[in-house]
Amino acid sequence: MVSTMEGADAEAKEMVKILKDRGLSFFFKPVKGYILNIVYEFFMNLEIVDDDSVLESKVNEKIIIVTPDHIASYLGYMRPRLEEVQFSHLTHACLSPKQYAKIVYTDLIQFRRKFSAGMLKDKYRIMNKIMHYNIHPKGSEKQPGMADIEFLHIMMSGIRFDVVEYMREMIREFRTMTSKHNMPFGQMITHLCIKAKVKLVVSDVMVPPKVGPISMRSDAKSQSMSRVQHPPQPPRAQGQGPQDED
Repeated sequence: MVSTMEGADAEAKEMVKILKDRGLSFFFKPVKGYILNIVYEFFMNLEIVDDDSVLESKVNEKIIIVTPDHIASYLGYMRPRLEEVQFSHLTHACLSPKQYAKIVYTDLIQFRRKFSAGMLKDKYRIMNKIMHYNIHPKGSEKQPGMADIEFLHIMMSGIRFDVVEYMREMIREFRTMTSKHNMPFGQMITHLCIKAKVKLVVSDVMVPPKVGPISMRSDAKSQSMSRVQHPPQPPRAQGQGPQDED
């Protein structure tokens, strides 16, 4: 979850305003957690049906249907009209890596082909963390790739995009990954499965997210990210629905 950061500095308030102006107030709701067995089975059995907009899976012998409307309802999110959407995977004109670095880096001289969270401007670094744990769980928070930086720029620039469509695309892409680490939107998936009356067993316990509330203060050590290599972490499966999981 994202700390409201009310009363914090100007950059924190700016990000709070960005999120709320985009209709992303769900980022500020407390997170209960997720049921790992349910989330794992959902992704293992996930199929894309109809016009590619419907997600279908089977969890404990129960068919689970997830549509864009289901996601929007869970988030309490008002989707923009199609003609208002300015960003999509197919039509958006990308910048070059150096052009992105000029926008997001504190010092362009520090850019060495690959991006590092520790070199980002403060407000971009904290937004990178928020996005990674909420609606863009792919890749590495510490070493964001081009797609991560592109999305970060979109988020901070005010370019209109449909959060529901973006989340659905993240789920679609995750379905094709061989690794099931960092399964996205665990709390949302758990909620939708329970709402569909998936039968629970004794081992189906709610696991709280491993990432606590995100605030400017919680990010104080992030600038060291770019210089330290860490061993792989265990699956985050972590709910976040979007982050959810906040």
